[in-house]
Amino acid sequence: MSAFFLQFQPQQPVMSIPVHLSAMFDLEPMVDDRVFDSSSLFSSTASDVTDDHSTITVGGSISTPSSSYPDPDCSPPLSQMISGASPPLKRQKAVLFDTKKILSGSKAGRDLIANIERTGLLTKQDEHVMVKTLVGCLIPRQGKNPGAFEKNALAESVVTAFPCLRDPQGATGYEAFYTKGAKGFPATGYLEEHLRYVRKHMLQAVTQECTSTSVMANTKPKRPAGADETTLEHQSKIEWLKDNIEPADKVAELMAVTADYRREWIKNRERTVAEIFQEYPRLMNSNMIEQDYRLAYPSSADNLLERWSAMVEPIIEYGTQMCPLWREILEFPPNMVLKELTNDQKSILALLMLPVICEGIIKKGAPGKGTYRDVVKSFIDTQRDIINMPQYLKEIDTKLHPQPFVLSLGSADLESRNAFVIMEKQAIPQPSVMKAVDVCYKAHYVLDCKYQVQCKGVWTFFEKCVFSQQGVQSRETATLRGLRAFLAHKNVL
Repeated sequence: MSAFFLQFQPQQPVMSIPVHLSAMFDLEPMVDDRVFDSSSLFSSTASDVTDDHSTITVGGSISTPSSSYPDPDCSPPLSQMISGASPPLKRQKAVLFDTKKILSGSKAGRDLIANIERTGLLTKQDEHVMVKTLVGCLIPRQGKNPGAFEKNALAESVVTAFPCLRDPQGATGYEAFYTKGAKGFPATGYLEEHLRYVRKHMLQAVTQECTSTSVMANTKPKRPAGADETTLEHQSKIEWLKDNIEPADKVAELMAVTADYRREWIKNRERTVAEIFQEYPRLMNSNMIEQDYRLAYPSSADNLLERWSAMVEPIIEYGTQMCPLWREILEFPPNMVLKELTNDQKSILALLMLPVICEGIIKKGAPGKGTYRDVVKSFIDTQRDIINMPQYLKEIDTKLHPQPFVLSLGSADLESRNAFVIMEKQAIPQPSVMKAVDVCYKAHYVLDCKYQVQCKGVWTFFEKCVFSQQGVQSRETATLRGLRAFLAHKNVL
């Protein structure tokens, strides 16, 4: 058996140190035994280490370990590794966990592997099985407070085993499973959340998660023609726009000329939407919100209309798999058949499924949350054709139903005859529900207002996956990352 021999000075006490390097590092075997002094050992490279040895000999005595590490799927804690003799961190991380081998230890785990390989997605039920199993392997070996390195290693092993779960826009690709805390934000991800849950029940203490608010882009876009005019000249145009709604061409021209001035005016002070519309009433005109957005973000202005059709089928597939009770939640008839829906109906269905997917589990008593119906309504409020519009607008509770949001009128399920964007209890007509969603999203940036709490996850989806909004620091949830990974797996991103 090959062994290391460490030569120390005779007067120094020595002890035997068993190390299982072959189990951890997968190194090439040596053809002969070598003798090193203490300094050469700790500066040796991976090629200097034998693969088949089971002991380290110190001062001429050999120590044999009593038993191997009990779980071959979970390597010993890193604290048991000899400092200075270990390979690079990337190689250490690669040998810490084998997700498929861990999951294969139970029937539920084997079924989970088959489900992912068949569908390319991780359902909520499978997610619970996976996270519970992996954390169950992690805690006995690393304790209930494992380090970020071990959690990163475990998360990376998941997307290595199942590439379809890798987030294409993430820095690591496994942020849905673990994201290290940084810049005041706590660590997140399925694994971290379950570890927090386990600690809470083990210690009988409540842990609180930090929340964050969306920070809208504060970048300066290219200045349109006329942006260098003096404030007095701008004011004269603004006053003209307050008093005139025609001719339409001149209104559009002056709105474009004053766009940069208006944007700075909105951002430099805390303006309410009511104050903005009072100063710029023509923003309520058709196409004016869209024009202001296009001048500020020309590269993403058409993204929704160009990308959405390819996303419809994957979103419906993901939603039906993740939310088996979608018909009940969305109050659709139980006999609704997806194959019988038209393309327009599927497009509306995909939009209505987004709140159910992106908002996750509605927890009782969660601030700003209600039922699934309330969440969907905060995004798109579907009403029948026969509606008293003035009365409807008057009765809007701005605290329970923040604006802007979309109103869709139709005579049947998944049918929209008329669509509107509702802002400040006023209805701006749109040619379709899709166009209304497009304008509603852009209104958040033109008016510099925050996403509604009830459907924040939906607007964050559009921000990250559709418009690829630049300069925005919205917090991404594990649910969003999972959906994005599935869309990338379907090659629609």
